[in-house]
Parts: sequence; C-alpha cells; structure tokens
Amino acid sequence: MNEQAAMTAGHVPDHIDPKLVIDLDIFQDRRYHSADGPHRALQGIAEEFGRSIYWSPHNGGHWLLTSHELIFEAWRTPDLFSSSAVAALPPMPDGSEPWLPPLSLDAPEHMKYRMPLIRAFSPARIRTMEQDIRLFVGSLINDFKAGRRGDFADAIAEPLPSIIFMKIMGLDLTRLKEFRSWARNMANPDTQERLDAAGQIAAMMAEVIAARRVQREDDLLSYLLDCEIDGRKLDDRQMEGLCMLLFSAALDTVTSTLTTTMHHIARDPGLQARLRREPQMIGEAVEELLRLYSVTFASRRVTRDVDFHGATMRKGDLVLLVIPLANSDPLLFAGGSGFDIDRAFKTHLAFGAGPHRCLGSHLARLELVTFFEEWFRRMPDVRLDPGCTPRFSISMVLTFDNLDLVWDGA
Repeated sequence: MNEQAAMTAGHVPDHIDPKLVIDLDIFQDRRYHSADGPHRALQGIAEEFGRSIYWSPHNGGHWLLTSHELIFEAWRTPDLFSSSAVAALPPMPDGSEPWLPPLSLDAPEHMKYRMPLIRAFSPARIRTMEQDIRLFVGSLINDFKAGRRGDFADAIAEPLPSIIFMKIMGLDLTRLKEFRSWARNMANPDTQERLDAAGQIAAMMAEVIAARRVQREDDLLSYLLDCEIDGRKLDDRQMEGLCMLLFSAALDTVTSTLTTTMHHIARDPGLQARLRREPQMIGEAVEELLRLYSVTFASRRVTRDVDFHGATMRKGDLVLLVIPLANSDPLLFAGGSGFDIDRAFKTHLAFGAGPHRCLGSHLARLELVTFFEEWFRRMPDVRLDPGCTPRFSISMVLTFDNLDLVWDGA
C-alpha cells in the first residue's frame, strides 16, 4: 500500500486486505489533469496498478473491478452483484436513491419491467426510424459545415441523440438544454446535484404522464401507459421510474460516445480517408470505437459475504465496474489500448452483459452508424482546433464538454 493509501487507511473496513487498497479517486484522480482524454488517463491507471480487483477508500469506499474477466463475471451474476440498491457513486443518503426499474430490480421482478421496453426498442421498431434519423442527422451536419470551425459537442453531439429520444418520448424539444443538464447531473458524484436532478426529472415526467393519461399521443409514454405488469396498467410511480431511467440514460450516453469517438477521429486523418474510401467499413469502425471509448461505469452492491477471486467481500460492499478498462484489456484484445478497425474480435461490454444489458443498444448503434455515414458523405477532413483545448468531465459517464473542430473548404 503506497503512502497516500496509508493516509486514508482509516476509512478502510477491517475485512479489506491492505494489499488491495489503492489511493484512487475515480472521479478526481491526478492523472486526468495531464492525460489526453479520460480513456488515456484510465489506461495509465491500469498500467500503474494492473487490471485486477482493488479497494478505494474514496467516494464512500468501494471495490473496483478493472479486468474484462472480473467485470464480465460481475455483469452475469446479479444474484451476487446487485444493481437494486445503488445507481451511482458515491451512494445517496439512505432512502433517497432514485428508483429506476428495471435497472433497480433483480430477478424475478426485473424481467416484468424489462419486457415492455424490449418490445419498444426491438430491432424491427428501431429500423422504422432510420429514414427520419438520417434526415435529421444530415440537417445537423449541413448546418455545422456552413462554418469553417465549430464546437462539435454543442452543435451535434448534444442535440442529435437527445432530440431523437425526446421525440420518441413526446417531450418538449424547447427544453433540450435544461433536460441535458438534468441528465448529466444524474451521473454526478455530487449527491445533492443528483438528488436535485432526480426531483426535477420526476416532477417534469409527472406532468407529462398526467397529460398522456387524459390524451394519448403517438409516443413512447402513451405506449407504456397501455402496458401491463402483473395484469395491471402501470401506476404513476412505475411510470415515473421507467421514464427517469430512460431519460437519464438516453440523454447522456450517446452524446458522450459521439464526443469521445470524434476526439479520436479528428486526430486520425488516415482513418478519415479510409472511411471515405470504404464506407462499408463504418459499421466496423463504430464497433471498434465503442470498444475503445466506452463511456460508462456501472455500480453494484454485494448481496452476501463472499471470497471473490481472492478479495474478501462483505454483504453491502459497493463495487464499481470500470467498463472502459474491460474493453481495453490486453488479455482479450491484443494492443487493446489502440484503435484497429481490422481487429477480428471486437465483442465489447460498452452495452453491458447479462440480464441488465442496455435496452437502447439497437437505437444507439443506428444513431452512430447513420451519423458517421452522413458525416463522411458531407464533411471534409476535420482536425482539433489548435486554439481551443478540449475539456472533459469524469462522472459515472465520461464525456468531453467541448470539442472544437476546424476544417478546410470542401
């Protein structure tokens, strides 16, 4: 245990092996200040400590799983690693954690709430949205292209997935910026900001749900109101919980993926040239970008005392699954910290695994592939604006706050 970890050892429970304690605040580590993006910082952390299992005394104290093997096992054993009691780190005060079904539920209740969403986000339903998404993406890119420079995060990454989802839900498009701030705060390490955001989202959703009970529309909210669980229509609490989960996930993760992947593309002129020359490779590029630039962490709580790969865990311990490190683990991905569009094995955990695998993965993939198809059809080569420094944020979601690009005339 290094000197810094020793200084915080008073916050380490007695059952923790001191050899597994590391001084790592996953949200504010010093390595982020000098790294070229959050993923490079995480890879530096892995290079220093190794990919394994550790205990951090920060953010309430929690385990960290940083290898693909351990994270994949945790995803697939919800009976041991439950998501029912914590949505983010550090944990909220007792009783204030938002209820986010089906994420906040374990079997057998979990599947009852998941089934209506599986039908709503099925591949067949998602495919019907492609033409509208393509038209919207094209208009965003054309507006962006009209200048010779611009903030990609603000002009494209934020509105693209957010407006698509807000239309699906039937939400007020004029409130995009307000809704985006709430969604970001739902992943914030500041528990008061998370609590405030959850309250704001719940209040807004309650108003929309009440309106849809009076008058159905052609939107996801109306569809959910006509679904049943255990033979009964969903009540207000069930509706608000489902909608809060959808809201907080859909308005943040794809936006963050767009910024982190474009940060790579803007620095790789060879990749830009190849995807213009071989647009049929865009799907392969998206999968490799999702692998290398996964943007989420996942939190779990241990359900019983257990020895997990040599770590003594106690019931109630918090566990953070560091998904970006699973997807760059060199034991599974040769040269895992580098981009390789021709990589034969790209199977990643960007959308999770097991019973809680992301329900929105089909929509996310369609948005990303459609975006890059239109981007390389319409835009000239881009590069990072040398006059602006990209700023990134670390919460339960990794993202760039700004991503200023420049380009020459077409």
